[in-house]
Amino acid sequence: MRELFEDLGLDYYCEGNLSIDEAIEGAGLDSRALRSRIERLSAADAGPDWPDLPLSSLLDYLEGKDHEAVRMAMFRAALLFGEVCHAGGDRRLMTMRMIFRDFSSEVIVHMELEEHTLFPAILALEEAWIRGGEPPRKIEGGVRAAAARFMKEHAVIAADLRTLRRQRLGTEANTAAAVELFAQFEGLERALHESMNLENCVAFPRALALEAAMRNH
Repeated sequence: MRELFEDLGLDYYCEGNLSIDEAIEGAGLDSRALRSRIERLSAADAGPDWPDLPLSSLLDYLEGKDHEAVRMAMFRAALLFGEVCHAGGDRRLMTMRMIFRDFSSEVIVHMELEEHTLFPAILALEEAWIRGGEPPRKIEGGVRAAAARFMKEHAVIAADLRTLRRQRLGTEANTAAAVELFAQFEGLERALHESMNLENCVAFPRALALEAAMRNH
C-alpha cells in the first residue's frame, strides 16, 4: 500500500489529513480505478498490524529500521555529493548539496530528540499502564505538547523533502555517481515518509490516548 502511495505521490505520511478519495481527486487521478487497486492491496497487505501491537515494538521498529535507514541514506548521500560535485557538472547539484547539508543536520537532531525524550516517555507510560502503577514523571509539557512539537517538525521536514525533490527533478543524472545519489534520495524519502506516517498516525495518537487514560484512571 505504502509503495503505491509513494509511486503516485500521494501524501500519506505527514500532511495527508484527507480521505483517500479526496487525496486521489486532488492529485487528478482516476478515483474508481485507484480505489479498486487500494482495496485489493489492503486485503493482501500482510505487514505488521501496528495499532494492535505494543508501542514498545513500534518504537523499536522506528529506531532500529526507519531511523537507521534515514541515517544510512543521508551518510551515503553526503559521500556521493562530494564525489559528484568534485567532478563538476550541473551547478544545480551544488545548490542541492547546500540545501541537503542543512536538511540532514535538522533531521539528525530531530530523530535524536525523539529517541532521547519522547520515545522513552511513551515507553514509560506503557510500562506503567501494564504494571498498573503510578503515572511516570512527565516530560516538559507532557506527551501531548511534545508530540505536537515533533509533528510540526515533520511538516517542515516534508516541505524540505519536496524542495530537494524539485531540485533533483530539475537536475540531470549524467554520471554513475549522480544516478546512485538520486537513488539514495528515493530511499531517504521513503524511509522518512514511513517514519512520519507511523509516528503521526499510530505512535503519537496511541500515546496521547494512553496518557489521557492514565490521567483519568
